[in-house]
Amino acid sequence: MDVITRYYPIYISGKKVATAHEQTYDVNPQKSLLVAAEGVVGLASGAPHTQIQIQGIDPVGNTDINLIALALQSGMVDVGVPQTDGTYLVQKMGVTNVQKKTNAETGRSDYSCTLLGGAPKNQ
Repeated sequence: MDVITRYYPIYISGKKVATAHEQTYDVNPQKSLLVAAEGVVGLASGAPHTQIQIQGIDPVGNTDINLIALALQSGMVDVGVPQTDGTYLVQKMGVTNVQKKTNAETGRSDYSCTLLGGAPKNQ
């Protein structure tokens, strides 16, 4: 049976707290050109990181998720990133940005956020 995922699940500290209408997962190895007298000789590696941008967040059930409080604290939370095999990868990330968008025509109010963490564990 084929499964169609309509919304991206958001797991924080092992609990599904919300779903999102859109999600962008970006792994950035922070590579830059290594230049010598002869020109470009390779790539230099920096501190790799992962960034997730989530748009249109809807809490599930009676879950209360305070994205603004998570953004204002300096700590990291465990975020679950769904994988293609049905499991999810747990990664420590911090909320770096929260936005709220409202639409008077539809009556919808959406939150979006950006999560930032180190390199994914399943490299």
